[in-house]
Amino acid sequence: MVMNAPLNASNDITMNGGSLVMNGTLTVNDDLNMATGASLYFEGQTVELRSQYNNTLSGGLFYADGGSTLNVLNTGALGTIEFSPSANTLGNFYLDRGTGGTLVTLNSSLNIETSFTLQNGDFLNTSGLSFSSGATLTRNNLGAFTTGSVAPTGGPYILDYTGTSLTTGAEASGNISSLTSNTTGTVTLAGNMAVTNDITVNSGTFTSGDNQITSSTLTILGTFNAPSALGLLTLSGDLINNGTFNRNGGTVVFNGNSSVLGTVNPSFNNITISGILTPPATLNLHGAFTNNGVFNNSGVGEVAFLGTPAVSQVISGSTVTNFADVTVSNTSASPDVIIESNQNLIGILTLNSNATLDADGASDNRILTLLSTSDDPTQDASIATLAGVANVLGNVTIQRYMSIEGANNGRIYRYISSPVQNAPVSQIQNFIPVTGSFTGTSSCTGCGTNQSMFLYDESVITDTNSSGSNDANDGYVDFPDAVNSETLTPGRGYALFVRANVPPVSTSGSALWEVRAPINRGTVSFNGFVSFTSSGNVANDGWNLVGNPYPSTIDWDAATGWTRTNVTNAIYFADNGQVSPVYATYVGGVGTNGGSRYIPMGQAFFIKSNGGAINFQANENVKVAGTQTTFFREGGVSDMIRVTLKKENQRDETVIRFSADATDGYDENLDAYKLQNAIFNLASISGANKFAINAVPAGSCNSTLQLDISNATPGNYQIMLSDLQSFSLTPQVSLLDNFTGTTTALSNEESYNFTITSDPASSGNRFSLIIGQPQPNLNVQVDALSSVCTENPYTINLVNAESGVSYYAVVNGVTVSDIVMGTGNEVVLNVPAGKFGTGENVVSIYAKRSACTALPLTNSIHLMVDGKYEIQSVTDGVSCNPGQVTLKATGAPANGFYRWYDAENATEALAETGDGTLITPVLDKTKTYYVSAVNSLGCEGGRMQVKATVENFTEAEISETTYGVLTSNYTSGNKWYFNNELIPGANGQSISINQSGLYRVEVAIGNCIASDEFEFVVTGVERNMQEVIYYPNPIVNDKLFVTVEGLNLKRIEIISNTGSPVGQVAVNATDTVVELDFEGKPTGL
Repeated sequence: MVMNAPLNASNDITMNGGSLVMNGTLTVNDDLNMATGASLYFEGQTVELRSQYNNTLSGGLFYADGGSTLNVLNTGALGTIEFSPSANTLGNFYLDRGTGGTLVTLNSSLNIETSFTLQNGDFLNTSGLSFSSGATLTRNNLGAFTTGSVAPTGGPYILDYTGTSLTTGAEASGNISSLTSNTTGTVTLAGNMAVTNDITVNSGTFTSGDNQITSSTLTILGTFNAPSALGLLTLSGDLINNGTFNRNGGTVVFNGNSSVLGTVNPSFNNITISGILTPPATLNLHGAFTNNGVFNNSGVGEVAFLGTPAVSQVISGSTVTNFADVTVSNTSASPDVIIESNQNLIGILTLNSNATLDADGASDNRILTLLSTSDDPTQDASIATLAGVANVLGNVTIQRYMSIEGANNGRIYRYISSPVQNAPVSQIQNFIPVTGSFTGTSSCTGCGTNQSMFLYDESVITDTNSSGSNDANDGYVDFPDAVNSETLTPGRGYALFVRANVPPVSTSGSALWEVRAPINRGTVSFNGFVSFTSSGNVANDGWNLVGNPYPSTIDWDAATGWTRTNVTNAIYFADNGQVSPVYATYVGGVGTNGGSRYIPMGQAFFIKSNGGAINFQANENVKVAGTQTTFFREGGVSDMIRVTLKKENQRDETVIRFSADATDGYDENLDAYKLQNAIFNLASISGANKFAINAVPAGSCNSTLQLDISNATPGNYQIMLSDLQSFSLTPQVSLLDNFTGTTTALSNEESYNFTITSDPASSGNRFSLIIGQPQPNLNVQVDALSSVCTENPYTINLVNAESGVSYYAVVNGVTVSDIVMGTGNEVVLNVPAGKFGTGENVVSIYAKRSACTALPLTNSIHLMVDGKYEIQSVTDGVSCNPGQVTLKATGAPANGFYRWYDAENATEALAETGDGTLITPVLDKTKTYYVSAVNSLGCEGGRMQVKATVENFTEAEISETTYGVLTSNYTSGNKWYFNNELIPGANGQSISINQSGLYRVEVAIGNCIASDEFEFVVTGVERNMQEVIYYPNPIVNDKLFVTVEGLNLKRIEIISNTGSPVGQVAVNATDTVVELDFEGKPTGL
């Protein structure tokens, strides 16, 4: 039967024979039963089975191809499926049935070309499942290969894990191209796994267990638990860790071209390199390091041995590893790290304060070599400060590279010391011939038998070198004295003659040498071979040749670690590497001819004592491991002049340094004596001494320093100055040539050419340096007020004051301000009050550099000064009842004025007046004011109180209580007047009168007078009567109106019909009608 359309069968499909060819999708919602001989063809189509297969029949074959898809969905067991041997390929196979037990059994060959998804349910592969190359097998945690399934064949295929936690099955044992874990839980590996390309843990956790895993690249974004001690992780590509790498107890083998990359630096347990490994900047190890391949660190980076408790970490392998830096933090094993194959160090070995490293292995026959590859600048491996009980155990091989250099085909003396204990001379002879009369002398072509190695004995004070006098070169003593097994003393320096033009030096290309023994560590005492022996000339005495005793650069200026009792602060290096040898010198931050505070490993140098019991020791704190001595000049030292004497390609230097700590004599912490070169010598002279470095007191305005040139053959020379930029302000330097009688100003890097002849005066003390402080800048901007009060302080701002120049103000030759040092920015001069006279003052600002003469600035200040004026008198003011008050003051000068305030501490004035008078606003109560005098400059005197008094009172009032009796409204204080004449004795509240006239009463209230007047007229026959109009009559509503216009009345008195006063009403001058109120008065009044 051929079905050319999709078929969605709701019920069973039963095929007892024949064929069903699907040219569309077949969906079977119930059982599909196929008897033997029955065939289902769905090439290029999709079959979806939702129930059982062969529930009632058995047999039957599926025919499919790479374009076919088989979906097994819904629930329940499907059964066993078989594919025709001639059509057993599926493009996609999808299983999603949420039922326990084996749901699908494959009992034939089936090849998956594109994808096989175990989304949900178990699948039993009896033997025939295979994958095309590049196909994808996706397994969800709900799907699985049933126990008993065999691993798929074919491939390599892509394996993806999804869902949550799961344990791997047969799918992990096939030919896997790449594995990706996208789960949110833990994928637990159930057996060994080989992945051709990459393993990627995108999320969740991947646990390796005791299994062996092989892959190219491992990329971690989630968590990867590496194999245990029974497992192994082998990578031929990179390890990229952007998540968490848990090292566990296993080993990671890098057998390809691998790098450790990612944002999170992992820590490993053991690693084994059988291919090429490019490590991260820090390779963290808790276990063993085995290198049978290439450790591609490019000479940089660090290997950190972090350790596992009580387990020694082993370094081994068939390849000699060139480690850069190595740190050992493991402190619980003994030893913490052990070297069991030959290894090299090119960087720094750093040990925790309790850590130990066994450098020559359990059998004491392994070799750890500290490499040295250059000496200009040095490139030396080193061992950092060993704190506490930290130690490097066993023998260590340490190299000292020395270039072939200098005159005479490189046949020069080099000055060496040993960084190990008791190294015999014979070890050096393996690299550099050492000859002499001792047993074991080197035999080489062109060597001869002359002694070629020496130690230095300070106690020799006789002329052993036939120079004509005892000097510092007389202390060299043969070493070895008897046999080449004699050992180098730690801390002692030796002079070794290097014949660079004969083998083995000439054939090796350098004068590198090495020694092998336990390293020098801890405190090293030099006291057994340093001394001071007086010859009567202290400049020639106390010289001792010592050496760096440690396998590290050391710092002469280290803050701690040195004990240098009766040892001066200068060190001296004989530098024979130049065409003409010179001494390099260093003291207090200043070097000449390349002298430096840093002393390289294996380097010998001279020290000097000026007498007294010497105690000279060093400990681990003087080490500066990894510091390579470039022999460049020291930085950070100020106020120095370097003077160089040159002839062709030969040169010598002397340094003059200005220091506040220096004296005019010898300063053992700052000065360095001049040791005589094999060529000409340049020195500065102080007293009877010649100095390579001469510190002189700072602060003088002008200094003259004598130079000395010795051992100079006739010819053309140059003197050049440099380092003048070390001064904050470049000094003015001139060179006085006493031979020619000329003085030449020299700037930085400028040279003076001259000739030395056979005349002794053309060398020696021919030259002097005249060093002067430059004149201060006299155009400094001056900002200040043009006037000031005598009683006030005064400030002067200098806008661009020079650094190192002091400033002060002067008036009439007298300093009036403080002295302030310039900083390069604005400074302020403070002048206390009272320093100026009244009137005009000319203020000059002086600038002074160190001890030089002070000079006035171009800009001066013309300052007007006036004193403060005080108020001499004030006049208080009074107002009788509310009103304005006039206040007065005196004391301000004619060109000044007055300031008025309403409070003693008021910040703003109420008014300023020129005549000393203030008229207040209307006041209704007494108020206190304050006044001050101000001069024309605005200087204000003190404030004086002035009072504005307001007397508030009731006006006096006279009433005629009965005819001829006048009464005041004040009970006391009354004074009565008649026609403006005081009535003697009339001071009562009332008076009786019988005369016509003007009566007045006055009452004194403070500074005010209350008064009233009363015109009294005695009536008679001819009394002048005036008609008064009043209405209504009788009174209506208790109101009576009286017309008063034109009557000139002051009051209207009301008298009862019995003659008794009842009341009165005041009459104003402007009134025309007055109302009389009789309310409450008795009827018939």
